[in-house]
Amino acid sequence: MTTQEAEELLKKYHAGQCTPEEQLLLHSWTDQMHVLTAKDDPAPELEQAQQRVWGNVAAELHEKHTDTPKLFRRTKFIYWSVAATVTILITASITYFNYFPSQKTNSIAHHVEDVPAGGNRAVLTLANGTTLNLDDQENGEIASQNGIKITKTNSGQIIYNVISMAHSHETSNQTVFNTISTPKGGQFQVVLPDGSHVWLNAASSLKFPVQFANSARQVYLTGEGYFEIAKNPQKPFIVNSYNQTVKVLGTHFNVSSYANEPIKTTLAEGIVQVSSPSTTQITTLKPGEQSTVNPNGIKVNQVNPANAIAWKDGVFVFNQTNLKAVLVQLSRWYDVDVDYSAVPNQTFEGEISRNVSLMQVLRAIEQGSDIKLIVKERRIIIRE
Repeated sequence: MTTQEAEELLKKYHAGQCTPEEQLLLHSWTDQMHVLTAKDDPAPELEQAQQRVWGNVAAELHEKHTDTPKLFRRTKFIYWSVAATVTILITASITYFNYFPSQKTNSIAHHVEDVPAGGNRAVLTLANGTTLNLDDQENGEIASQNGIKITKTNSGQIIYNVISMAHSHETSNQTVFNTISTPKGGQFQVVLPDGSHVWLNAASSLKFPVQFANSARQVYLTGEGYFEIAKNPQKPFIVNSYNQTVKVLGTHFNVSSYANEPIKTTLAEGIVQVSSPSTTQITTLKPGEQSTVNPNGIKVNQVNPANAIAWKDGVFVFNQTNLKAVLVQLSRWYDVDVDYSAVPNQTFEGEISRNVSLMQVLRAIEQGSDIKLIVKERRIIIRE
C-alpha cells in the first residue's frame, strides 16, 4: 500500500466510509507499526514523527469525538474506541516509511510477536485413566461408562447423560470419578449428570463423580469455575477447593481458587455457605456478595457479580485492578509468561473482549498509561 493509498483510506475512515476489508487493511498497518516501534532503541526521528502525528490527531479527535473514550484509564470506566489507535499508528507508519525507507525492520521483527486469544481446549480423564483431548474429538458421543453417555457439542461443552440407572446401581458402592482440565489458554463447559452446568476458566480442573451419591453432590475444583446448580433439596451440592468448601442447594456462583491468589466466591443467585478448614467460621452469602478467605477468617464484600463472571461470557473486566493482577489474567488466557520484575504500581478500569489477540490488549493498556509492553518468545516484558 502506497502512502497516497494509505492517506485516502484514512480519509475514508474518518468519514465512516471504510468497508470491513479496508478496516482490516488499516489494522494490518497498525500491527506493522507496533512491530516497528518495539525496538529496544527506536530512532529519535521516528519518535519525533509520532509526537507530531499525535498532536495533530489528538486535536482533531478532541473536536470531533469528545465523547469517544479510549479502552483503559486509571480513573474511570471506559469502553474501546479503535479510531485513535488506528489513526495514530497508521499515520506514524506512513511517516516513518516515507522518510526513513532505508531503515531495516526485519532485524527487530523477532522482538515482537502476537498471540491469539485462548479458546475451547480441555482434556477429559476417564475413571480408567484414559485421556481424551477434547480439541481433537468430533462432536457427538465420545465415551460411555457406568451407565453414562458423554457427548461433545459444537459450543465447547460436554454433557453427561444417564442412560442406564441399573448399571449405575451395580457400581453404587464405588464412586467413579472423571476429571476435566483446561490448560493455560483454554476454557470449557461441562453439564454434570444431575443437570448442573459448570464453566471452567483457563488453567483449571474439575473432578466429579460420574454418578452422585445419595447424600450429597461433591466436586473438587482447582482454578476458577462458574456454577449453575440444579436444585435438589435432598442432595446439597458441595464444591471443594483449596482451603475452602462451598455448600449449596441450587444457585449460581463463581469460585476463584488459583494457587497463590485470594480465594474468592461470588454469589449471583440463591444462597451459599462458605467455610474453610483454617477457621471455624461459616459464612452465608447473599446475591451480590463476595467472600474472600484469608488466615484471619472469611471477609465479605458487596460487589457486582457480573464483573466476577464476565470471563465466562468472553470479557475481561478490570475494576481498579492493579497491573500485576491484569498481567496474571493475561498470562493464563494467552498462555504466556510475564516478567514481573518491573511492574509499576498502576490500576486500570475497563473491559475488553477475551477474543482479541494479546497485542491488541497490550496496545490498549499502553494507550491508557505511560507503560510500554512487548512480547518476546511468548513472554510479556515491560520496557523502560
